[in-house]
Amino acid sequence: MVKWARRLELGRALALSLRTLAVATLTLLVSTLGLVFCSYRMPLPEVLLSPERPGLRILDRNGELLARLRGEGDVWQERALASDLGPHTLAVLVAAEDARFWSHPGVDPLAMGRAAVQALTSGRIVSGASTITQQLARSCFARPKSLWGKLHEIALALRIERSLSKHQILMAYLNRVHFGPRISGMAAASDRYFGKSIAALDLGETALLMATVRGPSVYDLERHLERARERRDLILRRAAERGLVPARDVELAMSTPAALRPHAPWPGAWHLSRRIARTHPGASELVTTLDLGLERRVEELTRAHQRRLAQSGASAASVVVIDTESAEVLAYVGSHDPEATRDLGQNDGVQSPRQPGSALKPFLYAAGVDELGLDAESILPDEPLTFRTTGGHYTPENYDRRFRGPVPMGRALASSLNVPAVFVLDRLGVARGLEALRSFGLASLDRDADHYGLGLSLGGGEVTLLELTGAYAALARGGRTRTPRLLLTEPPNEVDERQVVTAHAAALITSILRDERARAEMFGPGGVGAPEGEAPFALKTGTSTGFRDAWAFVYDADLTVGVWVGNFDGRPMIKTSGARGAAPLAVQVLVEARAGRTLPTGSRPSSVTRLSSKAAERAFAFTESPRILFPAEGARLSTRAPRAEVVVRTSPVPAGARLVVDGRALDPQGGKLAITMDPGTHRARLVDARGSELSSVTFEVVAPG
Repeated sequence: MVKWARRLELGRALALSLRTLAVATLTLLVSTLGLVFCSYRMPLPEVLLSPERPGLRILDRNGELLARLRGEGDVWQERALASDLGPHTLAVLVAAEDARFWSHPGVDPLAMGRAAVQALTSGRIVSGASTITQQLARSCFARPKSLWGKLHEIALALRIERSLSKHQILMAYLNRVHFGPRISGMAAASDRYFGKSIAALDLGETALLMATVRGPSVYDLERHLERARERRDLILRRAAERGLVPARDVELAMSTPAALRPHAPWPGAWHLSRRIARTHPGASELVTTLDLGLERRVEELTRAHQRRLAQSGASAASVVVIDTESAEVLAYVGSHDPEATRDLGQNDGVQSPRQPGSALKPFLYAAGVDELGLDAESILPDEPLTFRTTGGHYTPENYDRRFRGPVPMGRALASSLNVPAVFVLDRLGVARGLEALRSFGLASLDRDADHYGLGLSLGGGEVTLLELTGAYAALARGGRTRTPRLLLTEPPNEVDERQVVTAHAAALITSILRDERARAEMFGPGGVGAPEGEAPFALKTGTSTGFRDAWAFVYDADLTVGVWVGNFDGRPMIKTSGARGAAPLAVQVLVEARAGRTLPTGSRPSSVTRLSSKAAERAFAFTESPRILFPAEGARLSTRAPRAEVVVRTSPVPAGARLVVDGRALDPQGGKLAITMDPGTHRARLVDARGSELSSVTFEVVAPG
């Protein structure tokens, strides 16, 4: 009786099991059919059809990487093509994530069954069952951790398999999944961790990147490299066991230490890269005018120079190098160290407005050459003078508190004397002087003339290093301004080129600034430390009030260099002038930039000629038509005497030419005539041997009172 009862109980249990199995089988069948049906009605995610916007790549003029910036979701992103892959990329991926990828329809029933049995027997999840296609599907939507979320993932995986080829699925996977914290796509990870393309990775590096996919944070290569190495070896053993990779190659890869060679997000030009990224939102690639090789050398020179000046209280230095003729910026160092938080190194000294000190003087003297008839021999006062201004009386002093008496303009500029510069601005008028400075591109001088007053001649305003370096490039270019250019991906602005002073004025100022003997009073007999035999260059420095800013600018027909030294918080340095604090670095940078530089044909301005050693005292040679250089048309020449001696100057003239002043014919040979004139309006005409007019000007001599 007991035996029959047991048999009956076993029969009932078996029947129940069969019914349960039948129900489970039917449920699985219905679910599968439902998932297949849903997959047919489910559209492909738009993110697969329209990939995420990659991060911005900023390149130098030769295509070298300057910076990489994060894309959507604050993630490093970079897309790869099938042609970018290495020989083992797909094999290692399949070994790592989905051994039966090539045979299943998007889901792997065997893997799902194995995972379920392991979970039931161990009471925890031992292995996953998601295929590569499921993982790709999961990356396309925010999947809830629920049964419904899993079913959605499976249906979408089936849909993807029906629409894309296996190779397309693998490429989408390699471009979408994360290979590290905030690193999307294998191309971005390869560049970030190894500084190379996917194709250049060896087998061990490829497997190491694949190890991160299972858990981008768990296997973070920068924090858990040893853990990632263990998973790398596991992946490589799987690849060998399944015949995906030769065993010999696997042994070699496993014996190679796991080592990173990270490619920094900011290989160069940290400040410029951030600036143009802000001004070009949505761009995926920008090509700058910079030369990365020169940029790195200038950055190193800047760091070394700042270390030498640290004891003088200078914690920051900035440098700009411009191709004189094209106005393309070749090097841009916003600060010596962007990561120097104590020194506020993230500030951009190239773009920060600061007081330029005497660095504005050459542009006012150039205006004086054109409008006041100044030349290198013009005598200017360097003596105690008091000027009447709208704000009261102004009595300037020189840097050393000494006065030299009457001095030629050439010496006044080369020695950077203050009183003569104020005298010239007073004769020009502050409003006209301000206009002249703005015409050189100094747009930061945006207040009215009364705000600046005569102190403008001594740097009583604020300008940026980029503006001022561009202005010196205009002098080197013969008086033609061009806005400094930062991007090759944008066409140059041809309409902003203007002749703001005459070629003669620019050349005269340059010849003074490049005369080593003339600047010996400021720099001493040893000069500025240029290597022996170095080609001549023009040089000007500036020092703001209280030694807060030290500036230096050097230029020739090919290159223009600007340097600023100081502190971003405005603290004064310890008696550090432009001559001592900035000029040595400017000269070093110019010498470095000149080294090995080859100019393309036609890169020099037509009005400028490279000097020979026998003509070192002259900076430029001109090819211009005969004309009256001074006075300028409409000039008003002031005189303190009842009559004025006006020096009328001309460019070289042909034989037989005559200068006719108020009807009186004079011989213009020699290019300079001193004529005594009464106050009033006068007219000067330059005519050739046949009497044809070559040039004419009307000007006014203004008496005191």
